[in-house]
Amino acid sequence: MSISGETLGGVNLVGRLGDSYVLWDPARKTTILVPVADVRKLEIAQAAGAVSDAGR
Repeated sequence: MSISGETLGGVNLVGRLGDSYVLWDPARKTTILVPVADVRKLEIAQAAGAVSDAGR
């Protein structure tokens, strides 16, 4: 995720709250709120080994 020229790695997208993304930073054990307008690029990757129940 890139915010105002800064790249955030290792954070988990929790969801969206109004006009902000809610992120969890497990390294710092903190929640980050980022205004949608400040996000230039959002890449979401599925964790290895994650299983989806979709289609079952």
